[in-house]
Amino acid sequence: SKRLFREGSAFDCTVTHLVAARGAVACAVLDEQKLHAAGVPLAEGQRSHVTLRTRHPWQPRHTNDVLLAAAPLLSHTAEDCSAGKWLHTVEIANLAPLDIFVLKLERPLVLGRNP
Repeated sequence: SKRLFREGSAFDCTVTHLVAARGAVACAVLDEQKLHAAGVPLAEGQRSHVTLRTRHPWQPRHTNDVLLAAAPLLSHTAEDCSAGKWLHTVEIANLAPLDIFVLKLERPLVLGRNP
């Protein structure tokens, strides 16, 4: 968040999934339990993530909409996505329908804090 940036906060992040909406956005989904344990304040109703890439007319704010659409594949009860799963023709933000790809990492990737 902007507050954490202003305060110069540093903490480890663990990437659990990669999500890509073809031709629109790509992001890394973070382990919220580990962020919460580290004392990181989390936004209500939004999945913690890092936006990796967007393509016009899509904007970073659309990543939240993509993650909301992909939520069934991101839940702990979701079937295994280690081989990747597609959601086809998903309507997002009144823009073009998207195909969304979700990949659960076999081994979550820890991004260490920057000093």
